[in-house]
Amino acid sequence: MKKIIRQLVIFISFFSIIIISNISSANGLKLNKLEYDVTLNEDGSADVIENWNIWIDDTNTLFKTFEIDSKKYSEITNVTVKEINKNGTVTNFKKINQEKYHVDKNYYYALKNSKGKFEIAWGAHAQDITKNYEISYKIVDAVSNYLDCSEFYWQFISIESEIPANQIIGTIKLPKAVSKNEDLKVWAHGPLNGNINIVSNDTIQFEIENLRQNTMLETRIVTPNNIFSNNQKLINQSKLQTILSQEQKWADEANLKREKILKTKENIKNALIIGFLILNGIGIILSIIIIKKVIRYHKEIKQHPILKPQMEIQYFRDIPDESETPARSRIFVLF
Repeated sequence: MKKIIRQLVIFISFFSIIIISNISSANGLKLNKLEYDVTLNEDGSADVIENWNIWIDDTNTLFKTFEIDSKKYSEITNVTVKEINKNGTVTNFKKINQEKYHVDKNYYYALKNSKGKFEIAWGAHAQDITKNYEISYKIVDAVSNYLDCSEFYWQFISIESEIPANQIIGTIKLPKAVSKNEDLKVWAHGPLNGNINIVSNDTIQFEIENLRQNTMLETRIVTPNNIFSNNQKLINQSKLQTILSQEQKWADEANLKREKILKTKENIKNALIIGFLILNGIGIILSIIIIKKVIRYHKEIKQHPILKPQMEIQYFRDIPDESETPARSRIFVLF
């Protein structure tokens, strides 16, 4: 009995979470598709192009922010913002050098904002429509060269992002191919339903479906340090073993989470089955009770035949004889 109650609690909690999630994600913006095209250069910089296919309920300004972290990169430059119109034409947005909460249509800024973060913001001025934007920028010193490896460790979406996405795909291109496939190591951090794959000796792809708001997404790529031969961001220490240990620890933790999720899904499945059986059982019981009552009433009716009156009494709605007294008239009516 306790097990059945536990399964039902899981069932109710599951649907409650779904309802709450749907309510919380209704912020008026949703990315139908977000594509990243990343080219890593020999000097350790990264050229990034983001293509946004976004549904906008009602807003006049869109924002993208980056944490400023000198350990990850030096600066972000060469920012451009474009709108890809439905007819295929391109609108190049004009740059301003002032932080604004409401950016004018077809204008953008890219600077350190009042909260100490690097921010790209552009004027959308859209309502109940799907728009396509292209945002491009260069990340300076995005790759670190250690004594035994090179590392590109980048967070594409931060936990502060409030825009959910149906699909995210990305391609990362190395400046040149590694000589052996096993020299290229890749990881992705974020939701457990994402995938990252080595497509070739110089290309990595990642993909994730249904990214919720306030969920981060990042990748980590490790190569031999001769891939970035012109990189000036040199760190005089070995890092490969530390990276491998970190990723193994995080992989073990992720596997435990996966096992819990699978167990929860199994419990939900069992709860659904039990709920169906209980409802089905209640229906069968009620049907049996109704059938028994009908049979019993039928028997009772058979045992008690319809009674016929002993006397034949003629009833008149109107008094036929005008000479009758009121007393006798009432007697006729009562009968």
